[in-house]
Amino acid sequence: MLTNKRYYGKSLAKKLTKQKQERRDQSKRVTEAYKIKKPDAIAVIIGNRDYKGDTPDVEFAINDADAMREFVLNKLGYRSGNVIDLRDTSKAQIEETFGSKDSHKGRLFDYVRADESDVIVFYSGHGVPGLSDRRGYLLSVDANPNKAELTGYPVDTLLKNLAKIPAKSMTVFIDACFSGNTPKGMLVNSMSGLTVEIRQPKKVRKGMVVLTASRGDQVASWDKNAKHGLFTKHLLEA
Repeated sequence: MLTNKRYYGKSLAKKLTKQKQERRDQSKRVTEAYKIKKPDAIAVIIGNRDYKGDTPDVEFAINDADAMREFVLNKLGYRSGNVIDLRDTSKAQIEETFGSKDSHKGRLFDYVRADESDVIVFYSGHGVPGLSDRRGYLLSVDANPNKAELTGYPVDTLLKNLAKIPAKSMTVFIDACFSGNTPKGMLVNSMSGLTVEIRQPKKVRKGMVVLTASRGDQVASWDKNAKHGLFTKHLLEA
């Protein structure tokens, strides 16, 4: 009889614990629903920290990306399912997301609802200049900074493709420099006199804004106390 009481007591306790957890889960879902202010908005967030070979790491890139994710979810009210969240991306992943020079219909294009989706694109990682063409390139973690024309992702391709996406608005944040130099040393050989200017495409959709951490031969810096890139730190404080 005593054994039956103990069994019943344990069973009741499990049932109450389960019910309590279900109420917590339901409350969390309701809270999340109230947080969502922009159900159609999309964000692409890329943090490239751990580079292969001799390319120096970008120490706080993951911190930057994590902070931006929290910002779009908790401050701007984006759905978590509408955030394309990428870390230490390969060139193939970047092309899958934004498309190539031949097609702009990547993963982001598939997410967007025409004229309804506000889009934020955020990148923290290395940028490099092409030695032969003076174009700016996003450097995936598997790329060779001295062969940017072959292994990097052209920023002008990124912006041209984004301009073709029928979003309500498009805001691009690039926490990278394109000087070939970093706080940890040179990325690219034979850099003397080479500067790169990131420009918006000539045919830009209304509502497209592009902000970068630096211009030309400037170096994008970090705030070691805040453990963020300076650009991202000030962006989140604005």
